Amino acid sequence: MFDSVVAPMTVTDFFKEYFRNKPVVIKGADNKFSDVMNWKLLSDILNQSAIWSPHSLNLYSNTRAISADQFSYPSLTREGNEGRLINFDQVAEHVKNGASLVLNDIETLNPGLKSVAHAIESTFVGKVQANLYCSRSENQALPVHFDTHDVFAFQVEGSKQWRVYGTSVQKPINHHFFKSIDQSFHEANKGELSIDEELTSGDFIYIPRGFYHEAMCHSESTVHVSYSCVPIIGIDLLTAFFDVAVKDELFRDAIPNPDEKSGKKLEEHITRLVGRMRNNVLSPEFQEPFKEALNNYKFDRFSVKLPDDFV
Repeated sequence: MFDSVVAPMTVTDFFKEYFRNKPVVIKGADNKFSDVMNWKLLSDILNQSAIWSPHSLNLYSNTRAISADQFSYPSLTREGNEGRLINFDQVAEHVKNGASLVLNDIETLNPGLKSVAHAIESTFVGKVQANLYCSRSENQALPVHFDTHDVFAFQVEGSKQWRVYGTSVQKPINHHFFKSIDQSFHEANKGELSIDEELTSGDFIYIPRGFYHEAMCHSESTVHVSYSCVPIIGIDLLTAFFDVAVKDELFRDAIPNPDEKSGKKLEEHITRLVGRMRNNVLSPEFQEPFKEALNNYKFDRFSVKLPDDFV
């Protein structure tokens, strides 16, 4: 399916020119993504009111989050735990007054959303998740920022002005080191504007992780769905190696104290650790299951077809 997303570009050209390299906008027909999301489909998933909470539904006004107590109320959750449920009358009032609605983790809520998630995971090998952004004219949900994942954004209703900047943070990840960067740093380091384009229904934009960007609604109302794709990285290899290391006496041994007498012993010990790790990581016993994990690095999304699956 991803070939239809980037058409008339080919998937081969997308990989060669843009993937993990630079942003690109691909224009499309007005109804290109109508089976993924539209006003009716959005109404349908919102009307599944019991599945929404302040964790999965957020509101923003001019880049600032609106407190959950302004659109939810204390109640027992479906699991019987204390929590909060959404007051949709209050949500509607906030949106009418210009707030942006953000729905998190929606990639399984209809067949179209699910098929795009599967297409991205199958094409790029990574864990995929989707959020939806619904805004009214001249409102901006998020300030200029970079993401710690690749962004595949589908404009499905209305229009939105997307600005992507020339500066990128190299290979950021979902870690406090990157998440704690002050907004003033983002503003000062976003670089020169490289893309400034209005996306209308049927258009698509790809933004590799680390590229600064922002989006502003210019039509009366607008909806876009943004998919994130997170790959396996080198740190994941270190995590996988930990399970090997705990079974090896050398990695469980005490590290020599770095005083004058044992300084050389410390260096020798670290050298042995590095050598042992290298031998283990390069061994077929480690690489084969790691390759299998890499090929299957995606979320499990089960489909049930009734009554056949219950017969």
